[in-house]
Amino acid sequence: MGRKKNSHDFDLTTFGCQIKEIREKQGLSRQKFANEMGLNKRYIAKIENEGQSPSLQVFIQLARKLHISVDKLIFSSDDEPLFPDN
Repeated sequence: MGRKKNSHDFDLTTFGCQIKEIREKQGLSRQKFANEMGLNKRYIAKIENEGQSPSLQVFIQLARKLHISVDKLIFSSDDEPLFPDN
């Protein structure tokens, strides 16, 4: 029997979508974002679209570059906007 998913599980697909959403809202192309981070554009695409698991170092680097806390990336849910309207 498989393990039940709960609200505290970390979903790499959701994480990737969040990274892409934030990057695009900040007006960064994938190429520019990858260049500024010293990473390969294809690697960023795999994180955003294919559920690639980044290393802890890259995970922290992504959060810093996008100006969002690591805990927000980990614990936000699909129904909770990353940037709520004020």
